Amino acid sequence: MDFEKVDGLEVLYGDELLADIEGAAGLPRRDCFGKLKEYLGSPVEKLLLYGLRRTGKTVMAKQAMAELPKDAFARTVFIKATQGLAIPCTPAYELVKDLWFEGFRTFFIDECTALTDFPAWTKMVSDGIAARGCHVVLLGMDSLAMWIAEREFLEGRHRKIRTTRIPCHEWRRLLEVKSPRRLGVEDYVRYGGILDFDGVPELYHTQLLPMMGGECATEQDYEEIFYIKDGKVRQGTISSSHHLGLIPGYRQGGTGDFTYERW
Repeated sequence: MDFEKVDGLEVLYGDELLADIEGAAGLPRRDCFGKLKEYLGSPVEKLLLYGLRRTGKTVMAKQAMAELPKDAFARTVFIKATQGLAIPCTPAYELVKDLWFEGFRTFFIDECTALTDFPAWTKMVSDGIAARGCHVVLLGMDSLAMWIAEREFLEGRHRKIRTTRIPCHEWRRLLEVKSPRRLGVEDYVRYGGILDFDGVPELYHTQLLPMMGGECATEQDYEEIFYIKDGKVRQGTISSSHHLGLIPGYRQGGTGDFTYERW
């Protein structure tokens, strides 16, 4: 392939892309996945796919690429931007244009809001390769940059999918495949409604327990012994059901400070 590499941008296609997306193909799909597939089979527009970290943007993109027909996949490229680097938008667009001349017609660009002057870059893409009959999927978590791009340069010329909001029933369906037990609304609140368990059990042991000077073997022990009130870690025998007070449809009841019942 004849294209000039850009620092901070990784370009995957062919066998390298196939190896990169292999692990995502067998994972459960987000409810909004159908919108992405519909876009890839529709007349060409631009698609903005954005939301908080750990809400399934990149996995959805990989799953969509895995389901492309063989001829379409051969003309698909996945560009990953490195966060924390100031990547100039002009060389990045020249890279995309060179890839178009090499025959690629479907572009997935991950963490694209890491590009400097991202909104102006979307105009280059919109007036360039997208106007020539390409599908362009822009993935990012900077919703402000996406909003500016929508308002200033993409009005009426794009679709969008937001991944931030994950309803509890969908969250449970997606994560119970790797959970040893059935997940409840308390788990949904505790983990913040994101698609990741990593780091939360570690937080119990590395931060909360040293503050109390205690030892705790499991998450269940933590739930029964420690709780947070007024911004401080306190000790007592309670269950994690006190989190239900944060959910609409629950109210405080019983005699304990942290006992809630459904109403």
